[in-house]
Amino acid sequence: MLEFLEYIKTWGSILIAFASLIVAIVSLAKSSKTQKLQNQLNSLEVLIKQQELDRLAEEKKIRSCVEARVIHISKGNWKLKVWNSGNTTAYNVVATIEENVQVRLFDSKMPFDELEPNKSFESALLVYMGSSEKFRVTTTWEDENKNTHEKTQVVSL
Repeated sequence: MLEFLEYIKTWGSILIAFASLIVAIVSLAKSSKTQKLQNQLNSLEVLIKQQELDRLAEEKKIRSCVEARVIHISKGNWKLKVWNSGNTTAYNVVATIEENVQVRLFDSKMPFDELEPNKSFESALLVYMGSSEKFRVTTTWEDENKNTHEKTQVVSL
C-alpha cells in the first residue's frame, strides 16, 4: 500500500504538471487567436476612420461658406464685410440684418452675383443712436447646383 501511495504521488504530480501544460497551451492558443481578431478589428477601425475623414474632406472641398462681420472703420463709420470661406464659388450672395436693431445697409451691393473662394466685399452700415451692440446677420447664397444655403451669425459693433 505504501508503494501504491508513492506511485500515485509520483505519477499524480506528473499528471497535474501535464494537465497544467495542456491548459497553458490551450490558453496561449486562444489568447493568440483573440489578439489576431483584435488586430483585425483595429485595422478595420482605422480604415473606417480614414474613409470618414476622406469623406468629410471631400464634402468640405466642394462646399462654399459665406460669412459676415462688422468692421469698425473710424468713429461712426462701420462696414459689413462678407466673404466666402469655402472652397467653391458662391452665387447670388445676400446678407440681411435682423429687424428692430436700428442698423441698416447703406450702399448695398447685394445680391452679389459671384463670390469666389477667399474673396470678399464690403457694404457701408448706417448705425443709428440707440442701436443694439449685438445683432444677427443672415447670409444666403446658392452653390453651383442652385441649392440655397443660409448661415446666421451674431455680430457686434
